[in-house]
Amino acid sequence: MKVLKPVRLGGPPLVQIGGIIFLSLFIGGIYIPLYQENVAFRNLLFSTWWPWVLPCFPLMWLLWFIAESMIVLQAKHRMLQLLDFQFDKRNENIRITFKLIGVPQSQVTEKMLKAKYQPVYGGGLPSRFKYQQMIYDADEDLYEIIINTSGLLIEIKDIFIYVEQKKGIIPYHCIYLVHRFGGAKQSACLIFDKRQLK
Repeated sequence: MKVLKPVRLGGPPLVQIGGIIFLSLFIGGIYIPLYQENVAFRNLLFSTWWPWVLPCFPLMWLLWFIAESMIVLQAKHRMLQLLDFQFDKRNENIRITFKLIGVPQSQVTEKMLKAKYQPVYGGGLPSRFKYQQMIYDADEDLYEIIINTSGLLIEIKDIFIYVEQKKGIIPYHCIYLVHRFGGAKQSACLIFDKRQLK
């Protein structure tokens, strides 16, 4: 079994900080010479809004990084214990069994749990599986999500479990990476090795 901590969707902190610095220097290398040598650009800078769009990108990225850091910091003591991950090749179903650590027993409802996936090609936020069913076993205090991946399996790179926020129980959403496929070919003929859970 695995005990998983919440993940950062934006990537490792050092990579993000390096990207923000690089983008800031790159934009500064373009704007500073234009501002010093081009009078028309200098006048345009203070008379219209569009020259300010490009310099806003590093600032927006920095704000995203700060917000993500605060969420991960607050949610770090809430973990997911992955008990089982099974793939039904005939029906193209994935069954994920897990427990939530650091969350009051039976306080997380079906509506608060969602399975999402990151496509092999393309970025952005993970997409929600259209067909999924969540089951809660009160005796064992464990959750089980059954996902229908018909027509999607070859497109899936990563599978995440989202625990949505709820006032008084989970102040921030928690995102857990429960499985990463090795590539499109492996996704198409997935044979899950249970040794990964040990």
